[in-house]
Amino acid sequence: MKLYQRKKRIQAMSQIAQAQPNPYEAMSHDELVQAGRAAGLPPFCGGWPRETIINKIMETAHGN
Repeated sequence: MKLYQRKKRIQAMSQIAQAQPNPYEAMSHDELVQAGRAAGLPPFCGGWPRETIINKIMETAHGN
């Protein structure tokens, strides 16, 4: 029974993840830097990796 519940939970989470695509994934690094600066990130964020910039933009956008 627990295996069935786990499979259902994993399916539900994967459907949620597919339903909400991240618009920043398709952007180039320069576009991400511009979006990050517009979102209030510091001017030196251009040296950060893509994943960090995307995470910080998402944090500021969601107010976390």
